[in-house]
Amino acid sequence: MKKIFTLLAMLGLVLGVNAQVKYALAVDETHKAGDLVSVKDAAGEEVATLTFGIKGEADYAAAGKDKHIDGFEAYTAGNGVNGKKDGSQGTQYIIVPKYDGKIEAGVVLNSGKAFYVLEDGTALDDYNGITVDEKYYGIYSFSVKAGKTYIVTCAGSKLGFYGFKYNYGGEGGEEPVVTIAKPTFEVDGVTYESGATVQGLTTGQAVTIHVEKGMYIYTNWSGKTGNAKADYYKADRMKGQTSYNASTSSGGQRVLYAVAGDTDDANGNSSDLAYIVFEDVVASDPVISVIPYNPEVGRPAIVTITKGCENDIIRYTLDGSTPTPDSPEYTENIELTSDAIVSAIAFDKGNANPSNMVVEAISLTFETASVEITSAGYATFYNGNEYPVLPPSEVMAYAATVEGTTVNLSDPIGSIAPGEAVILSGEPGTYDFVINPFVQVQEQTTNLLKGYSSTQMIEAEEGYRYYMLSEGEFGVGFYPGAKNYGPFVSEGGKAYLAVPAELQANFFLFDGTTGINGIAATEGSEAVYNLQGVRMNGKLSKGVYVKGGKKFVVK
Repeated sequence: MKKIFTLLAMLGLVLGVNAQVKYALAVDETHKAGDLVSVKDAAGEEVATLTFGIKGEADYAAAGKDKHIDGFEAYTAGNGVNGKKDGSQGTQYIIVPKYDGKIEAGVVLNSGKAFYVLEDGTALDDYNGITVDEKYYGIYSFSVKAGKTYIVTCAGSKLGFYGFKYNYGGEGGEEPVVTIAKPTFEVDGVTYESGATVQGLTTGQAVTIHVEKGMYIYTNWSGKTGNAKADYYKADRMKGQTSYNASTSSGGQRVLYAVAGDTDDANGNSSDLAYIVFEDVVASDPVISVIPYNPEVGRPAIVTITKGCENDIIRYTLDGSTPTPDSPEYTENIELTSDAIVSAIAFDKGNANPSNMVVEAISLTFETASVEITSAGYATFYNGNEYPVLPPSEVMAYAATVEGTTVNLSDPIGSIAPGEAVILSGEPGTYDFVINPFVQVQEQTTNLLKGYSSTQMIEAEEGYRYYMLSEGEFGVGFYPGAKNYGPFVSEGGKAYLAVPAELQANFFLFDGTTGINGIAATEGSEAVYNLQGVRMNGKLSKGVYVKGGKKFVVK
């Protein structure tokens, strides 16, 4: 059966014919130059020896408690003289293994000090004078052969040592199966384990692949899936690095595969296949908002474009053409002093994967509502627009109430609020009323005029009678829209008069004192009405009556 052996913990685990021994310095353990340690397995068999340098040339001081390297808690500082790489003097650790295998040595290396691993006096290719810019805590891994002498040395006076893991093949000296950690992936500062999916892939985005120190990295971009590591060894390689930047390319789902290995070919020890999946994300459609032009204060139209995703880049044009990655980028509100057609497209941060195009036509001219005043010189108007309406100076607008059979008009109204109905007076003709969103209006609280934006069949609600502006028996005034005050059709944009039913009048005439010209009498009419609009027959009692469109008094 396989076993894994840890010298300190003496922990036996099932591992197969290959084995592992870990030699680790304990806290407060000390050594002198020339000290030799026998490294034994759990059964007490010696599998390697470790010598602390050459006697008389170095002093290995007491260990300090330190957890810079996972799996080790302490290290011994080697305080030797400036050494030589061949181990003839200085600070060295000499290991002689009994079996073929692999050693992972935990060391502390100061900056600028050349580091070597020698096999029978000859430096290994991977460790022939390694230097670091900053103090390095970590693992140096190298393959070993039974009976050969390996010197871990530094051509300087300092080299700290935590211990080592020794993977070996057992009695037969079989080549060990060495466990190498899978690579991990880093994108935009976030680390992902193998199998992760990342959205938002952009062209040229850097993907950093992390492996153990001294490992080779094999990578390959592919849309395929699979586990055959050999398919990916032919791709990019970098030796002795802990990371590798692989630029991505957009275009559907992409998979980046990576393998860590301890040699520069497919025959060495390697990790399991690791991979990360990237998915393109189409940018979200932008939203265009407009604050209209305000001529009263001289403010231009202000355009705001909102993006649906924080990482999107918005490109725009002002002539209606399709934005491209070379179009201006939207970074702040756009102020318009002339008409424009704003087109916007959102791209991802690599100027790829565009959204749909959104378009907004913007005019600095206010819309108008067309209103006709008939030959009678009067009209009604209902403002069904979203904003106030301004009548031209030639036309007067009024709210209306009634008293008796007389229509009383308000003071002239300068602007007509949305949902407000009015009576208009002016010379016959067609006029453009300006729709202005910036006008402040005061709604009329006492106004019996009502209306709709579209043509409606009108039926009076209970307790009311409805009247239309028309030219009747006594001239222009408000008369029932249908016989017996029944339902009638009211045109869209026009108004009607809603009067409490108790007045029981069949017409309402304008009072000449209100500011509207008096209504001309209908010539030859002999019919007489009281002020409630009731036609009178026979002898009249005392009171005020209407005949031929004019009032008279019976005393």
